[in-house]
Amino acid sequence: MTAAKKKLERNRRKGAALIYITVSMTTFAAMAMVAVDLGRMQVAKEELQAVADAAARYGVAGVKNRTSGNSAALQNVKRVVAENKVAGMPIIMVDSDDVTVGVWNSSNKTFTPNTDTSVANAVKVALSCQTGRGSGVPVIFGGMFGKQTFDLEANSIAMISFTTSRDSYDYTVPATSNPWLAGMPSGTSANNPNPAGNPDYAGTEYVDDGTTSSTQFTSSYSMPSSGSNPYAYNHASRYQNKMASPIKAGGSGMNVNSISTLTFDSATGGASNGPTCVWSGPDGQTDWVISNYKGNENGKSDIRAPINSLIAVFLDDNNPSTQGTAPTTLDFSSASSRDFTTLSPQLRQTFFIGDGRTSTGEVQRFVVPRGATRLYFGTMDGWEWNNNAGEFYTSLHAVGRVTTVK
Repeated sequence: MTAAKKKLERNRRKGAALIYITVSMTTFAAMAMVAVDLGRMQVAKEELQAVADAAARYGVAGVKNRTSGNSAALQNVKRVVAENKVAGMPIIMVDSDDVTVGVWNSSNKTFTPNTDTSVANAVKVALSCQTGRGSGVPVIFGGMFGKQTFDLEANSIAMISFTTSRDSYDYTVPATSNPWLAGMPSGTSANNPNPAGNPDYAGTEYVDDGTTSSTQFTSSYSMPSSGSNPYAYNHASRYQNKMASPIKAGGSGMNVNSISTLTFDSATGGASNGPTCVWSGPDGQTDWVISNYKGNENGKSDIRAPINSLIAVFLDDNNPSTQGTAPTTLDFSSASSRDFTTLSPQLRQTFFIGDGRTSTGEVQRFVVPRGATRLYFGTMDGWEWNNNAGEFYTSLHAVGRVTTVK
């Protein structure tokens, strides 16, 4: 082979090698780009599944709570979804498609839709990041191949089980319920003296058994002559000598010391701090925040909360006035302070319940303090509960054990 031919052959081989290297590098780069997008897709899929699991678990925790007869599970799910993103993209929900309340059968591992909160024990969440919903996860290099986004789906089912014989209790709280008389012997006074010169006194403790029939007492109602307000009842005949004692939560299986967390249905009814004063719902008159006139009293802490709001206090079996210094005063004077998702009051620390919901409808959770054996409901006033009018109705729910089942 001549020198010229040898040189030509070398150049041909170099060209072929260059082409091979170029093709190989291009192929490798394409594979790397695909791998990056596939990795991104896998991470996004895991993120979406984690959100679906968390949403199902938090949703089922509120499955027994009702809003206008409907389970509050949807509001709980929405809260979780709103606080999370997948690959930086929001998750767009369609309520009717994405959240289903129902019954999980542990024996045959099946889920059956059922909106009846008395039997529902599970929530199914089906979340998706879809291009059609404007939530498709964008790809990094896919645009080179005509693919701008990819769609993902994740499903989860969570169920709730209870250790108590009942999971729901219905209570009626008259506006005359003074929480600073909770757990006190008959004849104990509160706000004595006060500007009105008319202190409250504890009477015979009233334990509500948590059944609707026992809490309505319609035969004892006495409407005012005007009949203009449906909540303006005369409670003197209803509670007779119980004076201004608050209502104690009772009922079959209602053992506060066996329940770790409570929730409350959106309370209804109305209350007024006087027969001719402004009527308020369970969140109270939010533009008028007050404290107890005597501050810490009978062993219970003071509180700052809207007048006529629904409040409560946990006690143990001891006389609260003999247990030393009262806990710190809780402040619910602002809208944000009343918008908590979880509250952990101490024993003898008066706390705000209101309607039991956040401003977005999410169920608020109340952690039962260690050692608690009793729960008392009351309303917020400064002094002289005994001339208040109206009442609130609320349902208490024990939060059970939540399990992801599918």
